[in-house]
Amino acid sequence: MYPAKSLDDPELSYSYYIDEVETRVGAQKQAVDIMQKIPFPGKLSRKGKIALQEAKQKEYLYKHKKLMTISELKIT
Repeated sequence: MYPAKSLDDPELSYSYYIDEVETRVGAQKQAVDIMQKIPFPGKLSRKGKIALQEAKQKEYLYKHKKLMTISELKIT
């Protein structure tokens, strides 16, 4: 799987209340929450395509620079 196309890491948080918090189900001393961001449909695949195009562009630039270096060495 490509990192650009994967979901963000889930977030886990823990809260400890010094003073008890009153809720409709009773007092709370602590809480644990977990959250996962889900992007709009199609956004991850678009992000992956952009990352792939950028990687190809950098590969072509690298190959061009390599060939130019080799040709300059042969000339000298």
